[in-house]
Amino acid sequence: SQWTVQTSGITTRLRFIYAVDDNVVWACGNSGVVLKTTDGGTTWGNMTPTNAGSTNYTVVAFDAVTAWVTGTVGGSADVSIYKTTDGGLTWVSQYNNPTGFGDALRMFDANNGVYYGDPDPYPSGNWEILTTSDGGANWNRVPRANFPPADSVNGEYGAACGMEIVGDNVWFNAYSGVAGTEARVYKSTDKGLNWTVSSFPQAGGTSGSNFVTFADANNG
Repeated sequence: SQWTVQTSGITTRLRFIYAVDDNVVWACGNSGVVLKTTDGGTTWGNMTPTNAGSTNYTVVAFDAVTAWVTGTVGGSADVSIYKTTDGGLTWVSQYNNPTGFGDALRMFDANNGVYYGDPDPYPSGNWEILTTSDGGANWNRVPRANFPPADSVNGEYGAACGMEIVGDNVWFNAYSGVAGTEARVYKSTDKGLNWTVSSFPQAGGTSGSNFVTFADANNG
């Protein structure tokens, strides 16, 4: 019932926010921006940008020190995954695809994670799905045979930030640029190695209103 406006200290458009606990929260956005608070948002620190030309769509973290960010240069291509181990003072690029578009990533623990990006290169029918088992030192592309193809005929895109994990389950959602084409949700039960797909009755052309989240393995 009550919302308190907090001051970020910047005017850059923010894209995503990730709460580690009541006090430690990370946020990211345009121009490579990464913000962090350790006092629940009373004060926000503007961390070192990952890449000033990059739009950062997702940040995930386990504490105030270690975090991962995925961003796309120019908002259209050249995706990277970055990691910090010093609270955002410095960033290391762990992965780069000059023809990709990074939508989201999630980490199951300090070592295991999953990432997805738009069909690469668009309008290819193949999603870019990556997994890591060593904290991102290596990101490995999931074989294309392991997941349903994107609907390239109707211009299916990934929904920026639209990924969720519960246990070993992963979901990400996608939408079509063609009016009247239903949006879809992709699901994995083994941390991103194999996938199925289902649709939900949301008309195409509503890209700004797509996001998936789950309370547990069944309810979302």
